[in-house]
Amino acid sequence: MSLYSFGLEPLSCHAWNKDRTQIAVSPNSNDVHIYQKKGKEWTKIHELTEHSGRITGIDWAPESNRIVTCAADRNAYVWTLKDGVWKPTLVLVRINRAATCVKWSPLENKFALGSGAKLISVCYFEKENDWWLSKHIKKPINSTVLSLDWHPNNVLLAAGSADLHCRVTQLTTGHLPLLSVLYVSETEIVAAGHDCCPYQFSYKGPGSLEFVKKVDIPKQSSKGNMSAMQHFRNLDKKATTEEEETGLGSLHQNSITQLCILEGPKAKVEKFSSVGLDGAMVVWDFKRSNRSQASDPGRREGRRSLGIGMETGEGADGPGGPGLCCASFNQDSTSLAVGTKTGYRLFSVTSVDKLDCIHESTETPDVYIVERLFSSSLVVVVSQSMPRRMNVYHFKKGTEICNYSYSNNILAVRLNRQRLVVCLEESIYIHNIKDMKLLKTLLNTPSNPSGLCALSINHSNSFLAYPGSDTIGEIIVYDANNLSTVTMIPAHDSPLAAITFSASGTKLASASERGTVIRVFSIPEGLRLFEFRRGMKRYVNISSLSFSPDAQFLCASSNTETVHIFKLEQHSPSGEEEAPSWSAYVGKMFTAASSYLPAQVSGMMSQDRAFATVRLQMAGYSEDGGAKKGEVIPEHEFAAGPVCLDDETEFPPVSIR
Repeated sequence: MSLYSFGLEPLSCHAWNKDRTQIAVSPNSNDVHIYQKKGKEWTKIHELTEHSGRITGIDWAPESNRIVTCAADRNAYVWTLKDGVWKPTLVLVRINRAATCVKWSPLENKFALGSGAKLISVCYFEKENDWWLSKHIKKPINSTVLSLDWHPNNVLLAAGSADLHCRVTQLTTGHLPLLSVLYVSETEIVAAGHDCCPYQFSYKGPGSLEFVKKVDIPKQSSKGNMSAMQHFRNLDKKATTEEEETGLGSLHQNSITQLCILEGPKAKVEKFSSVGLDGAMVVWDFKRSNRSQASDPGRREGRRSLGIGMETGEGADGPGGPGLCCASFNQDSTSLAVGTKTGYRLFSVTSVDKLDCIHESTETPDVYIVERLFSSSLVVVVSQSMPRRMNVYHFKKGTEICNYSYSNNILAVRLNRQRLVVCLEESIYIHNIKDMKLLKTLLNTPSNPSGLCALSINHSNSFLAYPGSDTIGEIIVYDANNLSTVTMIPAHDSPLAAITFSASGTKLASASERGTVIRVFSIPEGLRLFEFRRGMKRYVNISSLSFSPDAQFLCASSNTETVHIFKLEQHSPSGEEEAPSWSAYVGKMFTAASSYLPAQVSGMMSQDRAFATVRLQMAGYSEDGGAKKGEVIPEHEFAAGPVCLDDETEFPPVSIR
């Protein structure tokens, strides 16, 4: 989304030209200002001044490039651009009350105008007399016409009015009155009004309109030391030296007066704009918001197949408990956090055959990200109802420590004792975990729709790794302590699928979308230490990589029924002569021949194979058959049972004021 300000005056209405390079707005006055976008700024190029009353409606015909305006002065004008100047033509609308709205027909040969005269004026151009005339539609309208829209056939016309009737509906939104409604698809609408933010609703059938989400998530303001400039501004504007938070958490700071389609047809709107009484215009990327929402980890159906003392269902709550949305271990794998449809749960994992639920919360539904900081009381939660908002809780006290909101959906959260990292599709935010202060924002990172990133749990060398490209497997290693880039590792030829640090943060393992080669690099140098081949079949999705605590072994799991374990050991040359054998002879032959073979073949011969392979007794795709690209592999269930948590070794919770 993008926020633009056209001054301090409220904006009552607006309209776009055909290529969306110009916008006509009314600053709640009798004038219309036309702005043109130059780079990232909007420059005023025209001003239409003919009305004597406040302008209430603007519409811009895309093909004929004509603008129609109406106002409280009971007049309407059609504006035509001639020799770089907009010239008005008066329309004979024949009304005795203020005009309220206006809309061009699809063929742009006529337009409809609503008013407080309890009628609709359908205006058309008469070539013989060279003027605009109107015909009235009076019945069955009984009050002021508030909104108009044309059917694509250029004949049917829809109108909404205040007809003095009180209607009781079953839709209870809890919102303030809505002033503008816009269809964004055949079953989705967006409405906005006095709540200062747009809401998305979904049509589920006759008599069923369901609230989906807020399109604008309230932003979190972080308090810091007041600068000298801010101190002076407060003294000059507010006659005070104190920093007071008086703004709303939304982009618009006052009521939204109008919504307008910016990109895409009515059946599939990609972008829309809004103007409000705060004098701001906001462009909302509806297509991008939905795409990010669809790629959220919590919205993938397969996440509900974990069984921890609960019945599971395919997208629905089972009889024994809520459906599951996500599951994650803490940094030292002593605790398991599970997000459910009704909240989240924390389990102790001191024994593999027993699980004890040490905490359960039902305050936040549809949790798709839940991360616990080691064995402390700090828990980070993100829900599907507010995917752009991160809540940090002290779960033992049952209190919220803080919350932050971001410009797009949160895809991943990583923690250690020094830093908290929030990953969005095209940006990364780094917070100091002691006071939750935002330290660094990495903007315009390569597109990362899966939220792939890794943070070393060793806080003394806190390294962050994330993709450096969306087309090849580059890894950027970032020093989260010193807030600087360390190195860029060209790890793979195809995009990354998984990355992870060892416990000490001195090794980094990576795998690509091809799913065949796994590489291990030294950190911070970025040198390749090991290279392993998982198998020969491609398009196997490696879902996770994990080092053993001593970093001597590396485990890789994928969407097959096998788990590969690789041993990280250097083969040092021995001074003793090797005993003659057939295998030794073949090995020497391949070593000698590798220098004459192509690089890809010789590289494949030098890659180590798995030290051990675990074959799960569950359905899946075997190594022989391989996994086909794009196919969904059934997920599995884990054992369930109770265990106690050792609170004596708990990491002390942070204190935030």
